[in-house]
Amino acid sequence: MANLSLHEQFDRIEERKLSDRASGVGIAFTFALVACAPLLRRGGVRWWALCVSGVILLVALWRPRLLHPAAWLGRKLADILGRAVGLVSLALLFYLVITPFGLVRRIFVRDPLGCRIDKTRKSYWVERQPPGPAPESMAHQF
Repeated sequence: MANLSLHEQFDRIEERKLSDRASGVGIAFTFALVACAPLLRRGGVRWWALCVSGVILLVALWRPRLLHPAAWLGRKLADILGRAVGLVSLALLFYLVITPFGLVRRIFVRDPLGCRIDKTRKSYWVERQPPGPAPESMAHQF
């Protein structure tokens, strides 16, 4: 049962809708890129990949339902890769950026918030200069 006091509902699983035709065109485009990639280094076109790209493009335009298993597998693979890349990138960000920053800050900045206990102080109250508004002005705050 969903917790109605929360804005987001985490118990709902949302299935992304992607057409078989769009998936087929994407696969054909990928094979076309593989076919033309050697041209960047003055190589020849990979004709086998270009033929596969053409066949998949024809199937995607003529009978896209035949590509449904490949589209389903591609979606599942993309979900797995997306989760893995997200976790790895967040871990790298945390351990390579945030952790060293925190350690350096802890070494060089002694007590930025003044939270350490000092037994020689009478009070931790910080006097405001100039003093704030009069207490009478706070009667009806809300």
